[in-house]
Amino acid sequence: TDDVGVGLDVSVQLGLGAAGSVPDEAWSWVAASYINDKDGLTPGDLANDEYATTLIGPSIAGTYAYAARTRVGEGPWLLCDLGHTCGGIGSDDGYDPATAGVLTVE
Repeated sequence: TDDVGVGLDVSVQLGLGAAGSVPDEAWSWVAASYINDKDGLTPGDLANDEYATTLIGPSIAGTYAYAARTRVGEGPWLLCDLGHTCGGIGSDDGYDPATAGVLTVE
């Protein structure tokens, strides 16, 4: 969000699902809480909201994917992957399972 403080009516969740899958309602989702503001592209602009949560991993060994999703109000969920840090262009190139987070349970 562009303003200081929590974004109005913004929801963020962290999910865990099968490796290589696209996040959907079959994934396990937990709500994240607003923590504080972080700088965006310009130092001191505080344009990014930071959210955090705890996600308990499965007890079954294997490789899993994790991702976040966000929405405003009751609007559609926007899936979040690692995007531009992995060669994509963030939300502008859609969700790609290849750039999801990976959790390995041994």
